[in-house]
Amino acid sequence: MVWPLVKSLLWALLLFVQIHEHRACIEEERTGLLELKAFLKSHTNYTKPLLPTWVYETQDECCSWERVNCSPTTGHVINLMLSNINEEQTSTDYKGTWFLNVSLLHPFKELRILDISDNGISGWLGNEESNCLSKMSKLAHLNFSWNYFDKEILRSLGALPVLKSLDLCHNDMEGPLSSLESNCLSKMSKLAHLNLSWNNFDKEILRILGALPVLKSLDLSYNQMEGPLPSHGMCKFKFSSSRIL
Repeated sequence: MVWPLVKSLLWALLLFVQIHEHRACIEEERTGLLELKAFLKSHTNYTKPLLPTWVYETQDECCSWERVNCSPTTGHVINLMLSNINEEQTSTDYKGTWFLNVSLLHPFKELRILDISDNGISGWLGNEESNCLSKMSKLAHLNFSWNYFDKEILRSLGALPVLKSLDLCHNDMEGPLSSLESNCLSKMSKLAHLNLSWNNFDKEILRILGALPVLKSLDLSYNQMEGPLPSHGMCKFKFSSSRIL
């Protein structure tokens, strides 16, 4: 009876050690977070101490840092919640003039949720092409609302194979879309929830959205949806809720 008990305790101890090790911060991702913080600090106007828990210490654990969530089994960063980092953008006369270096997000290959809303971002830094987000192949939920992205952002988002929800409300997007932008949007075959409200799209956007096979909710309120809606493509919509006008 003693040996089975000892064996069970050893297995429990081994499991505890493995879980503890997995929860430890991935060094590449901790370095990535610190580089991201340095970039944000130099490009935004945050009056309070910016991300004060993000500090380099040998024994520090980045999975416990604010705005960061890690997988309890692998230790990889899976959620980054960076909304309202740039306080200046709340000014009524402020126009987004800064650009995000999206390559700083590449270390987070297991990322599931990314929220960079409410920051006044105008786009990507430099000449980063349509595959700039392709390394984050597991990204499922993306919030880019309340920024100044134009329609070219769609070229990047088409590279996300499992994207399920996308919030692009309150940006600077307007149609008509180019063939490349339309093609990238139609590639979002897993997209179930889409918010494009408070942009400047006209009703022609509906022809493209009709190609999304699993779309369940759509918000196009406060766009330029004047006149009768196009019948072509509309019959494909099977979403459960929508706001068009």
